[in-house]
Amino acid sequence: MTTELPVVYSSKPFCGDRLFDEISTHIFRVEVETPDGKRWSGTAFTIAKMVTTNKLILATAKHVIDVPDQGVTWWTLTQYDSNAKVTRTVKFGSDKDKFGSRPYDKHKELDIGYLIAPSVDGNGGKAFATNEERPPTLTNVWQSLSTGTRVAWAGFPGLVEASLGFPHLCYFEGCISAMVDTATKRSYIVDGHNMSGVSGGPVFSVDPETDKMIVVGVVRFCLTDQMFGACAGCAI
Repeated sequence: MTTELPVVYSSKPFCGDRLFDEISTHIFRVEVETPDGKRWSGTAFTIAKMVTTNKLILATAKHVIDVPDQGVTWWTLTQYDSNAKVTRTVKFGSDKDKFGSRPYDKHKELDIGYLIAPSVDGNGGKAFATNEERPPTLTNVWQSLSTGTRVAWAGFPGLVEASLGFPHLCYFEGCISAMVDTATKRSYIVDGHNMSGVSGGPVFSVDPETDKMIVVGVVRFCLTDQMFGACAGCAI
């Protein structure tokens, strides 16, 4: 499969610190506890907000939210500032049999899914999202990226958390090594680092026409061998 959309190239510098400041307010650490007691964590980020309820819709990797529908799964969404201090958090349960629905869904084939945050937190019913909060701009990957394009991603690495003793949002950067566009697979490979816990985080870049931050995908997994490290991203 090929694409006919033209790629617009950018001649402006890649300001990672500015992009990280913009995207960090949309990123959450996701902690999951399944009915059988298994626990893990990943990353998610805002892609939309419901108009009537102000509930945030978060994109993440499918394997981060790959939980059984039956039994109570506990979710904890937490956002941190640049000093790793909690700015907002909410814990909630899901059980399709008990509640008749689930606050998440997963793509049947791709490693991508979404999670819906409650409208209020667990601290006295304070609104979790503000009226002024706006999701980041999503874009058509195949028009905005090409092999060699510089991109960045962010998330909460488990290795960093184990070292520091607390979660800390981390920034990563690299270039598109390959654009994979076939009948069965549509993704891209990035030359850069990735670790457990970062899965589900946003991949972002700069719009070459507006110089604004744009989200171009979701961190999926890491490919490694003795000489090479790369992470795979999935278009939203």
